Amino acid sequence: MPRLEMKPSARLAFYAIIVVVGIAAVAALASIFIAGEARTVLHGIAIFGTATGMFLGLVFAFVGESRR
Repeated sequence: MPRLEMKPSARLAFYAIIVVVGIAAVAALASIFIAGEARTVLHGIAIFGTATGMFLGLVFAFVGESRR
């Protein structure tokens, strides 16, 4: 499998996105235990996941276009 080569700034943005999504996932899991009402929290996770997916799609589209 070929190794993905990125510019340092793109690599930093990629790692930053991974860290932010990881922290948000941990915070969402913690809020499930605190809130008690899991349905509301799960709806929030679903909305956040959709927004994150759209954002990552835009980021990867711009990174892909900048590599041409």
